[in-house]
Amino acid sequence: MPDLPEEGSIYWQAMDAAAEGGRAEAPDVRRAVESAYDSHGRLLFRLALAECRDEGLAADAVQEAFLRYQEALQAGVHIRSVRAWLARVVVNFLRDAARRSARQERLAAAGSLAGAPGPEGGAGELEARVRALLSPREFQCVQLRVLGYRYLEIAEILGLRLRLNELQNVLYADARYALLVVLQGIDAAGKDSTINSVFEQVGPIGCSVVSFKAPTPEELAHDYLWRYHKVMPERGHITIFNRSYYEAVLVERVKEIVPKATWEQRYEDINRLEEYLLRNGTVVMKFFLAISKEEQRERLQERIDNPKKQWKFRLQDLEERKLWDEYLEAFEDMLERCNTKHAPWHVVPANRKWYRDVVVARALVEKLESLGLRYPPADPAVLGLKVE
Repeated sequence: MPDLPEEGSIYWQAMDAAAEGGRAEAPDVRRAVESAYDSHGRLLFRLALAECRDEGLAADAVQEAFLRYQEALQAGVHIRSVRAWLARVVVNFLRDAARRSARQERLAAAGSLAGAPGPEGGAGELEARVRALLSPREFQCVQLRVLGYRYLEIAEILGLRLRLNELQNVLYADARYALLVVLQGIDAAGKDSTINSVFEQVGPIGCSVVSFKAPTPEELAHDYLWRYHKVMPERGHITIFNRSYYEAVLVERVKEIVPKATWEQRYEDINRLEEYLLRNGTVVMKFFLAISKEEQRERLQERIDNPKKQWKFRLQDLEERKLWDEYLEAFEDMLERCNTKHAPWHVVPANRKWYRDVVVARALVEKLESLGLRYPPADPAVLGLKVE
């Protein structure tokens, strides 16, 4: 059996951040969760592994149990037998996962909306026919049910998407703040799919995505922050960074592109940049999508096997995977040294995509709601006018 994560690892930071959107926990709650983890963590992992025979899923189940325990303590719930309570959460999580998997297998066998041929044509024709019969929101519900989502999950995801769209409209009209969303994670962590899912209802006016690849010759001729600073959002806009300036303390560190003295200084550079952005009206929301090594293996294999995803796969991805431990160490330092009051990290357990999407969307909605956004008042000269 592999060693369970130690206290202080990304695993623990994900537990701290997921339920509360990255905010710091009360010391007594943190100590209670740590004590329970030390006492019962390994036993729960063995229980989960015996139940599902999947190390990645077993780790997810244990993480879910301690997240629920943390939430219960925060709510003041008294738990008589902690071990028995945690074990029930683990077993229920795994049984729910098994039911979801069985539903997906049945759908795949019967032919899903995305893959079944229609009566007189292919999947595209069937999808077009179904879409024509339903409202956009009803069609989204059908799509999510095909993917195995429960009704409560569908309601929460759709509700958060719609609320995010409403808030983006007010942000655009208000024009006092800008929102920068930073997504980081190891290869195949789900950055693209998070953007597609969470921002599905957000209109393109006032919202943009920037995906950063290897620097161009022009970008290399400037300081390392130049290419990021020039695409920061203007007030009223949301910009999503798919990878970001944190690559300067991740890839360039792991690949030894720059010396240690150089990347060591960059943590402070980045902290000052984010503080500067906030002082000038740009709110920075940072999300680290944490997946297990086994989950990454499955996603990379899917990219190889699925013709619709093969374009995403590069042979270089396999070389990067060999550096898993080095990247994990770099991520740990990034999360510790750049987790500031003005721009905290939100560490999101991302093995389960629906949970990842809900955590990210909820954090964004809560942040935008906290800004006191409002529509500008009407010009007094137009009040009461009648259009002929």
